[in-house]
Amino acid sequence: MELRHKLEEEIRFLISSGITLREFLEEVEKIAITEALKLSRGRLNRAAEILGIHRNTLSQKIRKYKIKRK
Repeated sequence: MELRHKLEEEIRFLISSGITLREFLEEVEKIAITEALKLSRGRLNRAAEILGIHRNTLSQKIRKYKIKRK
């Protein structure tokens, strides 16, 4: 199944559940950061590279979302 189609289905479900766009985007961001940290074995530089953001930005987002580094 094509990525866009999968996302459309998920977004339709979430909107019908009453989630806001902000909540949706923040949850996606938290999941992406958590997965990048897993893939990088907790190395911030590598996780930031995977996500395509600066290391400082990643550190700020980890604090914002209270994500635990493992």
